[in-house]
Amino acid sequence: MSSDSDSEDEQEDKDPARKMIAANERAMELFLDSGLLAPLEKLSNVRSFEFEYAALNCDCEHYKPKPKYARMLSDLKQNIERNYAVKND
Repeated sequence: MSSDSDSEDEQEDKDPARKMIAANERAMELFLDSGLLAPLEKLSNVRSFEFEYAALNCDCEHYKPKPKYARMLSDLKQNIERNYAVKND
């Protein structure tokens, strides 16, 4: 019986962590959907652009964005770096 209660305790410990990961992922998606990064596309003084996903209060594995968001950030990176190249050529 103690092994059953041990596995229940482990499940309870993991459940809040899973909820935190899901909440962090959803928050990232909402942030990306908000359009707050759109003005960055006009930058012309940035040679290299990187966007990293991180959660300050979570020991989660590295967040991998959905294809929609990966493409959005890839396009943003290309536009910013292209602006720099055009300005400095």
